[in-house]
Amino acid sequence: MEWLTRIELSPYQQTQILSQKTFTLEKESYSVNLDRLEITNYSSSPYTALKGSFTFHNKQRKGQVNFTGYSHANVLKPYLTPANLENNLLNTKISFREKTFFA
Repeated sequence: MEWLTRIELSPYQQTQILSQKTFTLEKESYSVNLDRLEITNYSSSPYTALKGSFTFHNKQRKGQVNFTGYSHANVLKPYLTPANLENNLLNTKISFREKTFFA
């Protein structure tokens, strides 16, 4: 099976990766190591964008993907606190960005 090189994550998948370090695809669950994470907040918008890459594995398969995800900032806020990032994503290269969003 060939894996996608870039996927879009739903808000549920984003919180699952940030809090439990797991990823579910087609009813199969994978352990996740988040390698890189870019968090972009938009000053005039309630949304946050996540972009990065992670490696995943289970007993049968492994791989690496780049991802993008958009979610309401309040959904992700509990998972993006300094304490949570330090406890759950200690070895992840994390960058924060602030952008202005024009409607």
